[in-house]
Amino acid sequence: MRKGFIVIAIMGIISSCGQRYISPGELDIILRKNDIVIVDLRNEKKYADGHIKGAVSAEYHEATFIRDITTLDRKSEIILYCGEGIKSDKAASLMKEKGFKSIKILRGGYSSWVNAGFSTER
Repeated sequence: MRKGFIVIAIMGIISSCGQRYISPGELDIILRKNDIVIVDLRNEKKYADGHIKGAVSAEYHEATFIRDITTLDRKSEIILYCGEGIKSDKAASLMKEKGFKSIKILRGGYSSWVNAGFSTER
């Protein structure tokens, strides 16, 4: 019983950091909404090679990322993804600092989307 409590406590700490993760299946359902913004954090070449339909490119690079997100509506629901899910946490934290209200992260990034069999576009 004690181990279960520790796991629940750790999960509570992780979720209290404010990052909300979604699965590829959840994203597929969310994509049917008209008022979401999907942001691809990978570099331009990877974006051009294939991305989730409707995604905008905003490479997570300190020199350009803040400039690239200034055109996004801070009140919109934002879905972030990178290649494998590593840069998304950092990007989400930075976006929250800049006033974005609703940010979700695709767990496992673009790789998880493709591996789950969902379509992409070029």
